Amino acid sequence: MPQVNLNQQESEFIPTNAQGISGSNNLDYEYKIDDSVGWGIAQWTHESRKQNLLNYAIEKGTGVGDMNTQLEFVYKELTENRDYKGVLDKIKQSDDINEVTELFMKKYEGPHDQSGAARDTRIKNAKNIYSELGQGQ
Repeated sequence: MPQVNLNQQESEFIPTNAQGISGSNNLDYEYKIDDSVGWGIAQWTHESRKQNLLNYAIEKGTGVGDMNTQLEFVYKELTENRDYKGVLDKIKQSDDINEVTELFMKKYEGPHDQSGAARDTRIKNAKNIYSELGQGQ
């Protein structure tokens, strides 16, 4: 599996893609597999996905809070899980933060609240992150 490093071409993500994904992070949470609370950059909620993330972190010798581990796990799910077939290609083809944020939200993460307001908040967060990293306009 390739290491997902947002600063290198090998990651297959460009900064716009990454910020669309990063607009949904929750850092104030103690990780529990069976509580149905969304956690991490993908807001993993379902018990099986949270368990798979934990297993992946254990295999790597890291923790579930490690950003590289989470990014690599996102990549693993997007490339190996048939439920997300085609999502990665659509994300990689876009240079529009709005589009990437909505794709990630609706086609990969699948949060309960998919309202326009929730989408707009995520887009705003993604743009703020993009701007803070010196890539924004």
